[in-house]
Amino acid sequence: MICLLIGKILLVNINGVNEAKSVKLENTSQEPDIYSWQQSNMERTYLWRSFPRLALDSQVPYNNGNNLVVSEVLGNWNPVPDGLHVWYNNQNDVYGDYDDEEESWTWDQANYTMNSKNGYKMSRENGKWCVLYSRGLKCLDNVELHTEPYQETWLGYFLQVPQNVLDAFPQEVLEDAIAIYTMEWAISRTSTHDPWSGSPEYCKLNYMDCVVIKTINESNNFYWQISTRNEEPEYRPVAEHFTFNDDIDYLPVYTVFDENDIPDEVAIYVNDECRGAQVVEDTLCQICAHILEEELGQDIEFAFWYEGGSREERKSEYLVENTDTGVYESGSLVTGTPGIHYKVSFKDKQDDSIPAAIELQCYPNPFNPELTISFNLQEQKEVKLDIFNIKGQRIRELKIENVKCKVNSVVWDGNNDSGNQVSSGVYFIRLAIGDKIITSKAVLMK
Repeated sequence: MICLLIGKILLVNINGVNEAKSVKLENTSQEPDIYSWQQSNMERTYLWRSFPRLALDSQVPYNNGNNLVVSEVLGNWNPVPDGLHVWYNNQNDVYGDYDDEEESWTWDQANYTMNSKNGYKMSRENGKWCVLYSRGLKCLDNVELHTEPYQETWLGYFLQVPQNVLDAFPQEVLEDAIAIYTMEWAISRTSTHDPWSGSPEYCKLNYMDCVVIKTINESNNFYWQISTRNEEPEYRPVAEHFTFNDDIDYLPVYTVFDENDIPDEVAIYVNDECRGAQVVEDTLCQICAHILEEELGQDIEFAFWYEGGSREERKSEYLVENTDTGVYESGSLVTGTPGIHYKVSFKDKQDDSIPAAIELQCYPNPFNPELTISFNLQEQKEVKLDIFNIKGQRIRELKIENVKCKVNSVVWDGNNDSGNQVSSGVYFIRLAIGDKIITSKAVLMK
């Protein structure tokens, strides 16, 4: 058995196994891209990946997102699974069946094409420990990509240099997006007027990722932004205590922990079955919850694992964000609850909830050079006021002296924390009062 560890993903190549079925690889002098469903001690059912390196005809000198029929892309395995299902953009799908006697694949759409610009989701049948190899010409870095409004677009990340998700997209595409997913993480927001939920500063795109983006207003033509830094791939650590059955898609659940009670791992349960788990690295953790296929109205329960005490605790009581007010309220989630994501909290701050009747106003809007920010309070509370750019990066913390009941106001002079004037563009004003978050959008126009 030969094992290769790339980031946090374990790639397994089994040779000499009696039942293993292998296929000869051509051009063996070239290192292939390797695809495996094995992830630490767990084997996934679904794999989200792209194919940056495709075998092309010798007369074609470069890979410019050329289309290849499916048999040319998905032909090299060790061992070979009995079958393979491939999806693109939640609608175009193809199924392949492997014939042991003929030692060949039969596809239900033999003319189905794939290319390096697209991201794909795959599931395999009876393919324990199977590994797929892709060898050919790598897609050129400057290939144009495209998104359509009001739908998901599954993109292939074919740059060999990893980078932060908000650095990889042009600003005009980010302004039009409400969700970006990979197999491991997600960032999302209810509308383009809101800041990103999740931890975008820690979300990185890696070579061969399938990147799902939801845009709402515009049809966008763009290129992956070329990173100026030579970064290393980063993968989220995989939960070791919990194992779960994954689906083709998931719902992001953003979970807030009390700083005095942070478990090592957290999991989501439905009907006593684990449907997603994640290692906890901070007070905010995003779980990929595979609950979209569950029967509607089922209770969602959480489980904490504490490595030091070797114990597991179930949590059926927690706080849930009210999407209308932004306040975390006592309650629970059930499957089928509407929303692009769920937000829950295990901080015992229910008594600190702020009444919903709080107004955050920013004027003039657009502004140049100063923006007046005002808000009202029904009682004296500690507040925090921050300015974020379109990438979700905090650029300025505004100090408010002598916070009082009723109306408070502060002026932002358009400078960042370093005292430098920021450029024209969209900025988010974020007011935090206890567990309540209120945001507003302002445009600096020079």
